[in-house]
Amino acid sequence: MKKLLIAGIALVVLVGSNLVAQSDGAKSDDYEGDRAKRREQLNPVKVLTQLAEKGSAEAQMQLATVYYIGDLGIAKDPVKAVYWFKQAAAQDVALAKFNLGLCYEGGNGVAESEDTAIDYYMEAAEGGVIAAHVNAALLYRKRGDHGMATELFGVAAQRGNLDSMREYGLYLIEGVKGRDREGEEFYLQNTVEGLKYVEAASSRGDVASQLLLADCYAGLYSNVKPDPTKVKNYLWQAVHNDSVEAIAKMGYCYEYGVGVTQDSATALVWYRKAAGRGHLQAMVNVGHCYATGKGVAMDLAEAFEWYKKAAAENFPTAIYNLGVCYANGSAVAVDEGKAFKHFLSAANMGSPKAQKALAKCYGEGIGTAVDPLQAQYWLDVANGLQDLGNEITELPEKL
Repeated sequence: MKKLLIAGIALVVLVGSNLVAQSDGAKSDDYEGDRAKRREQLNPVKVLTQLAEKGSAEAQMQLATVYYIGDLGIAKDPVKAVYWFKQAAAQDVALAKFNLGLCYEGGNGVAESEDTAIDYYMEAAEGGVIAAHVNAALLYRKRGDHGMATELFGVAAQRGNLDSMREYGLYLIEGVKGRDREGEEFYLQNTVEGLKYVEAASSRGDVASQLLLADCYAGLYSNVKPDPTKVKNYLWQAVHNDSVEAIAKMGYCYEYGVGVTQDSATALVWYRKAAGRGHLQAMVNVGHCYATGKGVAMDLAEAFEWYKKAAAENFPTAIYNLGVCYANGSAVAVDEGKAFKHFLSAANMGSPKAQKALAKCYGEGIGTAVDPLQAQYWLDVANGLQDLGNEITELPEKL
């Protein structure tokens, strides 16, 4: 989550202390006789406003922050926040420029504008704000400008930003093509160096890097030699950092013997742990264990219930599995209409298996009228994503 960067946190306290010190020299009868006036004078927002209007960049930053987050008894007012950030930015305060980037990117207090956000981020980056490199890189990557994204991630990575170490490392592992600032095309790939960046972030406790390394050594990247032991080790690190994703993947390791002795019962234990914490694929995998009798007695009704839990959260794999159950009469009566409905829903969510199943439904009139054009359309969509290879009569494999 992108957060506001705040400078001068103690400013309000210091301002108040300074005013108290100045008032100590005032006459006691003035102090006693006009307490209400004194309290007004010491109102931190009023003091900040006075200092900000006199040109104090620190006060402008602090006041902008008060309006941005709603503090010191003041309601949130993003428009005023933007105004005071701009005043500070005009005095070349890099953090103010970064915060304006956030405001323009999110449309807070101003009309949303990625172009303006990038401009402010780049100015803040020149002022030494590392987070500005990261945010600008993310916007450039969103636009498909991998040249600028690579450059910015690289700078932030060299300065120790964990997110950038991971993202820059992944660029080096996968290989990236882009244009530099001069418009020259380049292709950059260095798997060894990329792994070093990700491993460095992992060693500092970055869970996303630990998960990425597990994926790398699991064979998801063709230029990284698979190493089951490293898969297990990196997942263990992520588990110790309380990653639910890692808990679910440990279940996979035990189910298929990746870096550990294959043990379906232990796999189910891990899947249940992750499912109990809301991991949707783990819920599907628990259902798969019951559907196939892996690590537990086969129970199609229990499998169906687990699929329903994940489907209730709009998880396409689970919705597809329910369609399979209705198509095959697994734990429920055969209902081609419901099978079609579930396949259609999951297909529209991007499930290739559901898209192929839907093509079969349209081609053979399963739960719907025969429609060769729709059948061909969904088959083309499915094959454009990947070669699925399985018929709908088979229970789906896990992702």
